[in-house]
Amino acid sequence: MWASAFATPLPAKQPRWRDVLLALVCACGLPFLIGAGLILSALALKGLIPFLEQIWAVFFAIGLFLFYSPFISPFGLLSGALIAYLALKIGKGGWATALLTGLALGLILGSLDGRPLGIFLIFGPPFGVLYWHFLRRFSPETFRFPE
Repeated sequence: MWASAFATPLPAKQPRWRDVLLALVCACGLPFLIGAGLILSALALKGLIPFLEQIWAVFFAIGLFLFYSPFISPFGLLSGALIAYLALKIGKGGWATALLTGLALGLILGSLDGRPLGIFLIFGPPFGVLYWHFLRRFSPETFRFPE
């Protein structure tokens, strides 16, 4: 079943703190693991198929961004988790809310860095939706409408 873009059930059943922390760890850990896999794959394939070196360099660069993203993303993820908690409380904790929250936090954190269209804006929306997805998986009763 598809989840609502903005709405969540009221009265809201708040997720347990364990589920929130687990969703935060997974939202940080999955890009880290994908980045590590891209880095290792690019290094291995560069030696096996050297004439595609530029393609492996692109995979390596994307892997580095993803590998180091957990060092940058906690600022946005922690503030995003607080906003998600408040959004769930008022019944507006859907996937589009997570996407827009990630976009807004990316713009805010990017402007603090002096580059509003920088790396925060690129990673903000996907991390918001990734956190929402894991929270929905670990705490499905929070997102289930009464029948």
